[in-house]
Amino acid sequence: MRLVSAMQNITYLTISTLKPAFPVHGVIMATYDRYMINMLVRRKSVTDTPYRNIMFMIDTSSPYTFLAKSAMQAMLGTKEKFPDYLNIEIHGEPSLVCYSSDVNLLGLDFLRKHSVQIYTNWPHDTFSLYNVSTLQPPPLPAFAADFIITKSQIRLACNCSQP
Repeated sequence: MRLVSAMQNITYLTISTLKPAFPVHGVIMATYDRYMINMLVRRKSVTDTPYRNIMFMIDTSSPYTFLAKSAMQAMLGTKEKFPDYLNIEIHGEPSLVCYSSDVNLLGLDFLRKHSVQIYTNWPHDTFSLYNVSTLQPPPLPAFAADFIITKSQIRLACNCSQP
């Protein structure tokens, strides 16, 4: 996480002077196209706590969000046993995270709860996260009549006589 943070000119786990705001921009890394993004995180129970720069890997197949040991230490200020769950703010949004010894993982629970959309720019290996308060999605295109296929057209194309 420190290496990915350094590549974005951000020092991992440092206190941030920025205020959380969407959209948030990230990079797509390595052979496996990992979505990596710096999010501002602080303990929810302590409102005066400053935000810290924490690099997350986004995993839409994970139902939960996790904080690594190093991030948990920075949030709690301790090296003792960590709670299984912790109430925090991720980029200004209340979240419940689980403890993980290895990786900061932004899971589907955060994305769904806060209506976060991922927009990918493949040619530049970048992406942006938008939430409902910042996103004005483009209107969906109207379906042209030429693209509507009826069951009878499918049967005709397949030479099927059954409904």
